Amino acid sequence: MTPSGLVHVVVVHAQGPQCDGLCDAITDSGGYRVVGSPHNCAEALALMRTVAADVLVMDLASVGAEASGMLSAARALAPRVGILLVSRGHARPAIQDLLARGATGCVDYAVIGEQLAPALRTIGMGRRYLPAVEAGS
Repeated sequence: MTPSGLVHVVVVHAQGPQCDGLCDAITDSGGYRVVGSPHNCAEALALMRTVAADVLVMDLASVGAEASGMLSAARALAPRVGILLVSRGHARPAIQDLLARGATGCVDYAVIGEQLAPALRTIGMGRRYLPAVEAGS
């Protein structure tokens, strides 16, 4: 978190209009600034070398099979960055694996309207946000 209290967020999402909508939702939540919205893992890692991010939001459909490698690389670049996975009904074992590898939270698109701001706030404070996983989704 910056001295101004803003949480800086990087959003990795391959779909332009959906990425714009997610970035707008983050900004509209208040207290968050999207500092970049790369479309793939390579762009995200390049951006993370140049900006300080508090939270990395990864759309699982966009990063696909690269998710695990992206987590490892992001942790190597920024060990304290919070990593929020956003998912469209991905299998629980896959999400559990990513959480075990370093992701700090998960929100399903089905409930993103009600859970995005609390997830960003919690992860931005250095804590885990796992209601969907704990509920067995």
